[in-house]
Amino acid sequence: MSRIEIVKQVTFYNDLTNKPSTWSQNINIPFSPDEIHVRQISYSGPGTEDGTFLVRSSMNYDFIGSFAVNSDVNITANAVSVNPRTIIKVSPNLIVNQADFTLYSIGSTGPVASTALTGTIIISCDFIKYRT
Repeated sequence: MSRIEIVKQVTFYNDLTNKPSTWSQNINIPFSPDEIHVRQISYSGPGTEDGTFLVRSSMNYDFIGSFAVNSDVNITANAVSVNPRTIIKVSPNLIVNQADFTLYSIGSTGPVASTALTGTIIISCDFIKYRT
């Protein structure tokens, strides 16, 4: 028998065009999760960006995944999808009702907040509550 009581999939979406690389989204789930599994991060853009980008979230106050994009003169659009398989343990009785995200690019001195990306990003997560 499965230990999982309930799973709710939440998709976070942001249009990065003319917007900063930091955004928030409300989470409407009817329970307090025990874990959050980051299943997929997908990015699609115009093909003019280069580099490796990190995604930081308030769900764990750390990086939840990364992806790389490459501008090539023969490419008119960039599209990348990664499966980070990040598992976030949630503190008991914590109400998760909003997630904040920030994109960082890797610079010569380490991660720096990025405003270089345009396009769209989608982050898919499973919010899981286990049986007690």
